[in-house]
Amino acid sequence: MDEYIDILNGEMKPIGVATRGEIHRQGYWHQTFHCWVILLEGDCPYILFQKRHPSKETFPNQLDISAAGHILKGETVEDGVRELHEELGIHVDYSELIPLGMYKGNYITETYKDREFNHIHLLKTNRNLDDFSIQQSELKGLYKIDEASFRALLQGKEQTVKAIGFEFNSSGAKEQKCLLVGRGDFAAQGEGYYDFVFRAIDNGLKIIVHSH
Repeated sequence: MDEYIDILNGEMKPIGVATRGEIHRQGYWHQTFHCWVILLEGDCPYILFQKRHPSKETFPNQLDISAAGHILKGETVEDGVRELHEELGIHVDYSELIPLGMYKGNYITETYKDREFNHIHLLKTNRNLDDFSIQQSELKGLYKIDEASFRALLQGKEQTVKAIGFEFNSSGAKEQKCLLVGRGDFAAQGEGYYDFVFRAIDNGLKIIVHSH
């Protein structure tokens, strides 16, 4: 069954309802929930990335936000926490998340128009990779990249960084992986998106709004 999503105007006011397919064909503004998971391992925090399933309509097989999804018709931002359970298999209360603010983003191609109000959150956890149970219909695997290395990649100081994790092969078996990945291996979020996320973290987690 197709998901139904609230259509918003540019000021985030509800103005109607449409299916997920209609939302992206027509380019209606809508809301999404993003959660970046930080794995606290000693003095080296790691950022958790999901690897998108090869059958995904957009950015197949690319690394992406730890957990993310649409906020459906009648839902609140807090309801988006279900994505952590659905995609990563962990139960988290919304009160455990640190809100980083809202990022207004556009991703437009000839056939796909994605205009989103991205509500971005942070989860710091002592969990390790083996504590997650992924939604294999949506995700191919999970990887961790140390935060300093990922920042260096974004800043152009490094061309590739090491990603450590696992994937499920075509037979459904879990395989440990270690990859060298570059900027082209990540789902497009727009240049300003990562600047926004890290600035919100570095500036004492202030709630700010940014658009591009």
